Amino acid sequence: MSSLIPTLFMLGIFIFIISKVIKMFGTIKNFTKGKTIDDYKSTHPDCAAEEGKILCFKCKANNIWLKEVGKTPSSLLHSHVCRQCGTELYRSVITI
Repeated sequence: MSSLIPTLFMLGIFIFIISKVIKMFGTIKNFTKGKTIDDYKSTHPDCAAEEGKILCFKCKANNIWLKEVGKTPSSLLHSHVCRQCGTELYRSVITI
C-alpha cells in the first residue's frame, strides 16, 4: 500500500504535464487560425505591396508594428498591428 501512493502521485504529475503540453499546442493552433499573413493577403490582395510590404486595409499605412502577445516554451506569439490606426492585421508564431 505504501508503494502505491508515490506511484499514484507520479502518475498525477505526468498527467498534469501532458495536459499542459496539449493545451499549449491548442493555444498556438487557435491563435493563428484564419489570421495568418497568407489569410490576410488573400482577403486583402490590394494591401500586399510589390516590394513585399504589407499595407493596412483600413488606413493604407505601411508602418506595421510587431507586438508580442504571448510566449510558450518553444515559440513567441505575435500580433501585427498598424501603428497609424491600431488595427490588428494578422498574427504569427515564431519558433525559438
